[in-house]
Amino acid sequence: MVRSSSPRGVAVALDRNEANEAGIGKYKGTRFLFERPLPLGGARSETAYFDPAVLPFVGQKVLSFLAKEDPDNYPYYQRRLAEFQSRLESTMEVGRQLLKGVEVLDLTGSMGPWIGAAVSRSARPPLDLWRDWSRGARGDLLSVALGSAKQKGWLVVMDPWTPAPISSAVQASGVRTIKLSPPRGGGDIFLYYYDLYLEIWNLLRKQT
Repeated sequence: MVRSSSPRGVAVALDRNEANEAGIGKYKGTRFLFERPLPLGGARSETAYFDPAVLPFVGQKVLSFLAKEDPDNYPYYQRRLAEFQSRLESTMEVGRQLLKGVEVLDLTGSMGPWIGAAVSRSARPPLDLWRDWSRGARGDLLSVALGSAKQKGWLVVMDPWTPAPISSAVQASGVRTIKLSPPRGGGDIFLYYYDLYLEIWNLLRKQT
C-alpha cells in the first residue's frame, strides 16, 4: 500500500475502506470504483486483487471510470478489458494444470482466493477463529489444524499479510509450508499471478 497525504489530480480507490487505508479518504479528488465497501468477509482490501470472482467486476468498474474521464478512447479501454478477462481465465487454467491434486491449508492474509482457484482442495478456518489466531488466542486449535495438515500431507500456504502469531506457530510446527512473495512494483500483473502458482509448483517438485 502506497500512502499519500497530498496526491495530485484524480485519485482512484477501490472503495472508501481502501481510500482510508491509503490516506486519501478525505481528498477531494478521490473517486471510488465502488461506493459501498466490498463484502470481503472481514478480510483485507488487498483480497479483492486476488479474488477471481471479484477481479472481473473491478475491471468493469475501471472501464466505466476511464470511459467517463476519457470517452474518446472508449474502444481502446474496452479492448483492454477483454484482454484482461481473457488473461485472467488463461492464467487460472495454467494454475489448475500446475497444481492439480494439490491440497492446502490456507493461512494467507489476502492471496487465498487466487490459490484456491487452482488447487484441488483448499481449507480455511472460519473468520472468527482466524481473528483469534491473528491475536495469538486459541493457539491449541491452531496446533490441531497444523497437526492435521501435517498428517494429511497438505501444504500450508502463507503470504506477506499472514499475521505474525500465525506465521510463528506454522514455523514452529514443522509442517510443510510456503510463504508467497509480495507484489512487485511495476511489471505485468499476470506474470506475477502466474509466478504465485509457479512458486508452489516449484516447491512441491523439489520436495518430490
